[in-house]
Amino acid sequence: MSGGRRRGREVAEARRPKGALTIYDVASRAGVSIASVSRVLNGQRSPRAETVERVMAAVRDLGFVPDGAARALSNGLKEVVGVVFRRSGETPFEDEEESLLFIDVINRGIEVAAQRRGFDVLVSSVGVDDVHLAARIGTVAGKTDGLILHDGMLPADDLARLADIVPIVTLAGSPTSAAMNVRCDNESGMRALLHHLVAEHGYRSLAYLSGNADSPDSRARARAFESGATAAGAWIQAG
Repeated sequence: MSGGRRRGREVAEARRPKGALTIYDVASRAGVSIASVSRVLNGQRSPRAETVERVMAAVRDLGFVPDGAARALSNGLKEVVGVVFRRSGETPFEDEEESLLFIDVINRGIEVAAQRRGFDVLVSSVGVDDVHLAARIGTVAGKTDGLILHDGMLPADDLARLADIVPIVTLAGSPTSAAMNVRCDNESGMRALLHHLVAEHGYRSLAYLSGNADSPDSRARARAFESGATAAGAWIQAG
C-alpha cells in the first residue's frame, strides 16, 4: 500500500467517532439533517440523489450499521418475515438439498419479495413428527412481523391461536378463516395434463403416482386426474 493511501486511511480512522455509532454521526458526517438520514436508510419518500449519495458515503466511511432494535422501536416493526417448513425424518436422496428443492425455490421467491420491501426472512424447519410443533412455530412467530407456513402444518385451532400473535399466510393445504391461503389450481392443472396425454397423444392406459396422502393438494390432484381420465375414456393404474 502506498504512503498516500495509508495516510488517507489513517485520517479516516481518526475522524470516526468513538463509541457506538448513531444516525446523528451519519448526519454530522454527511452534513444533512437527521430526518434526511432516516429517510434514506428507511427507503422512505425520495430524497434528492445528492442527499442519498452523501448519506451513503458517510455510512461507508463510518462503517455504520443500522440498529435493528432501534428501528423496531421507531416504526413498530421487526422487519422480519418468518417462514416455516416441515423436514422429513428420512431423506429420500443422498443429497439433502435435492429433497428440499421445491421448498427452496419457494423460499427464494419469498426472500426476493421480502428484500424488495426492506424485510429480512427468518427460515426455520420443524420435524414432521415433532409433538411440540405449535410451540416451536409460536417461538418463530414471536420474532417476526408475519409468518408463512408451508403445506398445512397446523390444524385450524392452532392456526387461530397463532393468528392472534402475527398475521399468517399458509401455502397449499386447506384454507381457513384464520389465515390467508395461497394454493395452486389443482383441477385445471390435471385437466391440462390429461388433455396433453389423451387428446394430443392418444394415450389410453395411464399410470398415476400420487403424493403424500395427508396433503389436501395431493388428494385434490388425484380426484381430478381420476375423474378426468374416466370422462376421457382412459384406464388408470393408480399408485
